[in-house]
Amino acid sequence: MIPARYAAYCPNCGGEAESERLAAGLACARCQPDPQKPPLPGALARFAAQEKALADWTRYFTAQVGAPPWPLQRAWAARVVQGRSFAMLAPTGIGKTTFGLLTALWLAREGRRSYLVFPTRLLVAQAAERLQALGASFTAYTGKPREKEALLEGERPIGLFTVAFLYKNHARLPRPVDFLFVDDVDSLLKSARNVDRVLGLLGFAPEDVEKGLALVRLRRKNPEEAERRAERLREKARGVLAVASATARPHSPRVHLFRELLGFEVGTPSFALRKVADLYEEAFWLSQEELWARGAEWAGRLGKGGFSSSPGTCRRRPPWTSPASSGPGASGPGPIWSPRRSRPSGGARRTTSWGSPPGATPWPGAWTSPGASATPSSSGCPSSASP
Repeated sequence: MIPARYAAYCPNCGGEAESERLAAGLACARCQPDPQKPPLPGALARFAAQEKALADWTRYFTAQVGAPPWPLQRAWAARVVQGRSFAMLAPTGIGKTTFGLLTALWLAREGRRSYLVFPTRLLVAQAAERLQALGASFTAYTGKPREKEALLEGERPIGLFTVAFLYKNHARLPRPVDFLFVDDVDSLLKSARNVDRVLGLLGFAPEDVEKGLALVRLRRKNPEEAERRAERLREKARGVLAVASATARPHSPRVHLFRELLGFEVGTPSFALRKVADLYEEAFWLSQEELWARGAEWAGRLGKGGFSSSPGTCRRRPPWTSPASSGPGASGPGPIWSPRRSRPSGGARRTTSWGSPPGATPWPGAWTSPGASATPSSSGCPSSASP
C-alpha cells in the first residue's frame, strides 16, 4: 500500500487520517493515539454505543416474544437508539404495535418515559392486556377517573391513552417524553392541531412551531436555506416520535411540521408487484443486421417493460461447438439455445422457462425494466434481454 493521507476521512472526528490506520480499522492518531485503547469520544464512539444498544434491544425483544424481530422492526429500533423520529408505513400484521409496546418496555428498564397513543379505548385495553401479560409497569386510560389522575401524575414510565385524551389533557401530561408512539397517525391527523400537541410533548415551544410553519413556506422558494434553518430547530427535540399507519393519507399542510422539526415525512405508501423475467439468448455467428432484427423482435416480446442489449457483428465461435453442431448435414454452426449454459448435443435446442418466450433461457444477471428498446453493445457475443 502506498502511504497516503485522506482529508475528512477519520470515522471519529471527520478530520485527516492516514491510509495505514484506516486499513487497520482505526481512527486518526489524534482520536486514537493508542491502537489498543478505544478512541476519544466522537462519531465512532457514538456508533459503537448505538450498536451495543441495538444488540441489547434485539436480545430483549427475542426474550419477550420468543422469536427474533423482523428486519423491518430492527431497522425501526435502530432509529430509536439513534434518536431519530420516523414513520412506519407498512401493511397490517407487520408488527408495528408489537414494536411500539416492546420498545417502551425496553426503555422503561432505564426509567425512560414512553407514551403510546391509540385511536380508541378498545385498542388501549388490548394493548394493556399485552403489557400486563409481560409483567410491565404502566398506566392505561380506559375511561376511569383514577386512571386519568395516575397518568397525569406520571406514576409509571409507560402511559397508554387515546387521541381524544391527548386532545383534552396534553398540557397536563408529564414531560419529558423519551418515546412517543402513535399507533394510527390517520386518527391523530383528523385534527391538524394535534400535530402541535405532539410536538409540545417532545419539547418544542409554540414559537418553535411557528418557525416550523414559516419553514414550510420558505422551502417552496429556497429549499437549501429552509433545510439549514430546520437542522438547528431539530436539535430542540427531547424524544423520538414513531407514527404507524397502513395508509397514511394526510391532507393538512400542518403535517409538514414533522419534516421541518423532526426530519421525517408522513406520506402515502405505494405497494407494487412486478413480473420480472430474467432472459438471455446466445446468438453466435449472426451478422449485425440479424442481431438488430433479433433485438427488435425481443423488444416486441418484452412488451411495455424491457431492455434488450445486442452486440455488434459477432463472428467468434463458442468454445464448446464444432462446425457440425448445429444439426444434421449443417455446414457451419448456427444459433445455440443452451439452458443453464450446458453443452448442447445434436441440433439446435429451444427451451421455455418461467413463462418466457420460446428460445429464451434464464440468465442470473439479467432483468427487465420499463421502456422496451434495442441497443447494440461493443463487445461479447450473446444477444440478451437485460437491464
